[in-house]
Amino acid sequence: MDMAGREIEAKRIPVRLDIPADDPPRLVDPDQLVQAGLNVVLNAVQAMPEGGVLTVGVTASSRPDGSDGGVRLSFADNGPGIPDSAKDKVFNPFFILRKDGTGLGLAIVHKIIQDHGGTIDVGDNQPNGAVVTFVLPGAVS
Repeated sequence: MDMAGREIEAKRIPVRLDIPADDPPRLVDPDQLVQAGLNVVLNAVQAMPEGGVLTVGVTASSRPDGSDGGVRLSFADNGPGIPDSAKDKVFNPFFILRKDGTGLGLAIVHKIIQDHGGTIDVGDNQPNGAVVTFVLPGAVS
């Protein structure tokens, strides 16, 4: 997280955490999820070269029967956003939107989330910016 921390500090980007204290623990590989989150955070910070706000949120979801439906992690920035024409391509290896990108960050994130039985989605943060959302299944330890 040092690299992200330095860039966040240099650009003076406030990071807002919206994480409930009572969410149950999950059966996940914490190192892989940290890597996935770090890749998304770095993308968000790099999308806001003049600064902005990054909001990281965690919410629990439930199934129609009321049982644990998993957890939703969202990373929302107020950068330029992702063009609609690119949203279905951003998880492809070597697809880039920035001149200095490798096109591997979101492909790696996608693989990590899939390996955990989850899904990942890219949406819009209104009025501008992007939101990347992970939904992980409801397994608890």
